[in-house]
Amino acid sequence: MADRTAHRHRAEPDDDTEETTMSETTSDGTVRAVTHALMRELGMDTVFGNPGSTEMKFFRDWPADFRYVLALQESCAVAMADGWAQHTRCAAFVNLHSAAGVGHALGSVFTAYTNHTPLVITAGQQTRAMFPTDPYLYAAEATAFPKPYVKWSVEPARAEDVPAAIQRAYHVAMQRPRGPVFVSVPEDDWDAIAVPLSSRRVETDVAPSTEAIGRLADLLRDARTPVVVAGAGVDQDAAWDDLLRLVERLGAPVWASPMSGRCSFPEDHPLFAGFLPPLRQPLADRLAVHRLGAAAPPQSQQIQRQRQNEQRGVQRSGGAHAPRQPHEAATSTLLQASQVAWTVGIGRPSSATWCRWPWLGCGPVRQAVGKL
Repeated sequence: MADRTAHRHRAEPDDDTEETTMSETTSDGTVRAVTHALMRELGMDTVFGNPGSTEMKFFRDWPADFRYVLALQESCAVAMADGWAQHTRCAAFVNLHSAAGVGHALGSVFTAYTNHTPLVITAGQQTRAMFPTDPYLYAAEATAFPKPYVKWSVEPARAEDVPAAIQRAYHVAMQRPRGPVFVSVPEDDWDAIAVPLSSRRVETDVAPSTEAIGRLADLLRDARTPVVVAGAGVDQDAAWDDLLRLVERLGAPVWASPMSGRCSFPEDHPLFAGFLPPLRQPLADRLAVHRLGAAAPPQSQQIQRQRQNEQRGVQRSGGAHAPRQPHEAATSTLLQASQVAWTVGIGRPSSATWCRWPWLGCGPVRQAVGKL
């Protein structure tokens, strides 16, 4: 199976840490210049948008190494940024018109929120001096407009706080579970004098405890008819090959989670069982054969033969090249697939009928390998 990460445009740091290093002064010391430099440091030098009059000052002294992708409508701008961020695995920067422009984009913002796509969405706002007069294109309660489909929303109280707000927005967007964030920037803020920024180092990974991983390994080891429900996080976290190794060792069928936004398992693989329906009872019916005490699923004989063949292969090789145990193959997948729901049919009467781990992050939980 080819490595699906080979064509990624920009990969994340290996330690799942985002670091910002930026000089405390820029060429002209404005909010605009500091923000442009910050965006460059964060890798957000491609901007998607559909701007209007309240965004024009953001474009003064536009950096020559930046690219602006102009959309014909705000929803298209967010949709393109969504695809770009999923491809690069880096938060994409979006530039929208104030008020109604944000409203036009909300459908695509909802999609990005559902996809757990990291986006830093900015929108213009009228000048601060005009706020009391309720001017044209004024976004009243601008931060509330895109909620609840953004992880964080802010309109800085002072112009000089805009770069720091965008820096925080980036880190919030990249923190798991990832998603879009929103920053409202009044038009005249871009010409204000900037507040110097210090370096920031923010951990972006979230992982279960080693005890949880150990319990899951025990359940997998004892399961008679395990089944894996693979969500979009498998592909998002580059765990495609890890999942393949796991299910081939377990001989477990794989279902795609309902309405998944990513392809997380090869659909032509013998263990691919199909797509779970987005309805409660039909979904339960598909997985009913994996419950405690249920009749064996149709794949059980094939799975048993696969396991017997593996055992015979170990005996013939004398153990020198024995395949890894299921829990060993599972480790990297369990640690990386942040949206995989593991549903295991348990063979012990004292155990729970279902066991689900919907969020399994990557990172330090690899220390749990010795317990599996």
